[in-house]
Amino acid sequence: MEVMGAVNAVVQASALAKKAWDLAERLKDVELRSCLLDLRGALNDAREQAEQLREENSRLRDEIRRRGDSDDVRRQLELRAGGYHLRERREGYADGPYCTTCMDTRGELVLMVKKEPPFDVFGYLCGRCKR
Repeated sequence: MEVMGAVNAVVQASALAKKAWDLAERLKDVELRSCLLDLRGALNDAREQAEQLREENSRLRDEIRRRGDSDDVRRQLELRAGGYHLRERREGYADGPYCTTCMDTRGELVLMVKKEPPFDVFGYLCGRCKR
């Protein structure tokens, strides 16, 4: 069952529990009302947990999508002039150079910045690992 389906089922169950509560009040059944209070509490907990699962599910889907994009980009990298460069232009990405250390050790695509004189001996510097 999908998370949203679970959330909807909990919402429907809560509405039914409220109807049962109203009926128990009219019947003046204290034991039934106590049981229904426990049920409402459990349903509220279930609703909160389902909402947390929905948020986590959404976050994980985004992470999977980003990793897939990263893997596609990684296959397009080639080593040139001290950094990784894209073989072909790709929307949303600079051609390079990208830090070889960050990519090789952490799998992160970090664009290097051009150093200004007099610090331009090697030309580029990674803002993350400083190499």
